[in-house]
Amino acid sequence: MIRMWVLLFIFFCHVFESSQTQAPAPLCRCQHQYSPVCGDDGKTYKSECKAKCAGVNIKCKNKCPCPDDGCNCPTKYRPVCCYNGKTYYNECKAKCAGVKIKCKSKCPCPDDGCHCPLIYHPVCGGDGNTYDNNCVAKCAGVQVKCKNKCPCEDVCSCSKELSPVCGVDGKTYDNKCIAKCNGVTPKCKGKCPCSKCACEKTYRPVCGDDGKTYDNRCAAKCYGVDVKCNRKCPCKSCHCNKRYRPVCGRDGTTYSNRCNARCARVKVKCFGQCPCGGHGCRCPYWKRPVCGDDGKTYVNACFAKC
Repeated sequence: MIRMWVLLFIFFCHVFESSQTQAPAPLCRCQHQYSPVCGDDGKTYKSECKAKCAGVNIKCKNKCPCPDDGCNCPTKYRPVCCYNGKTYYNECKAKCAGVKIKCKSKCPCPDDGCHCPLIYHPVCGGDGNTYDNNCVAKCAGVQVKCKNKCPCEDVCSCSKELSPVCGVDGKTYDNKCIAKCNGVTPKCKGKCPCSKCACEKTYRPVCGDDGKTYDNRCAAKCYGVDVKCNRKCPCKSCHCNKRYRPVCGRDGTTYSNRCNARCARVKVKCFGQCPCGGHGCRCPYWKRPVCGDDGKTYVNACFAKC
């Protein structure tokens, strides 16, 4: 009698332990929309998400039964896991769906180190296949092309102009348009991280010596770039003589002659090296360099006095 009670006690302890260690069912969230699909189990589900939550592959995007897809496959159940993170009935079914096989078993493949949530937020991979979510795409080693089902709609048409912005996601985008096309709100103008370099929002494009267009001179300086010309890139090629007749441009830069100033699309403020003298003297262009008492070299004595 005692032996029977001991055996019963051990049995109930084992049942209790099993119920405690059982993993909770994964949380599956779906939107309340009716877009019926037919699962490979022959049942109709309210949406793709509902079918996924039931662990069922979609056979066709309408109510059951599905029309003949022209793919004659054997009925033998030999499940395979494909790179889109889905389990197919057998190799033939996977080939009919146009997907590559990852392993010959149910998903996930053993020891693939990928554990993704059962949340249906479809993304389109660079391989043209739709994945359940970002995680599934990454596990398949595929880069996400857009956050939606394939094919991606190219609704964004942005210029190639470089006016970089730093998005709230901490990434740098070439311009505001490209950031918005990626669904990202710009945090500040310029490359990430956002700098303390504050510039006016005046749009006076300049071409930097790095071959990129900036909103204005201040923006170029914030990136440590010298301005090549006061216009969008590319700068027009200018053919000037090498004669040294310096002029000071309105941008505070000294140009070797008026031609080079014009090529930079800068108006001449005064003749001679910058800065311009307050009394507006005019000097001949004779090149007879002299050293001033300020330690600077001047074209001639006249420029030194100015």
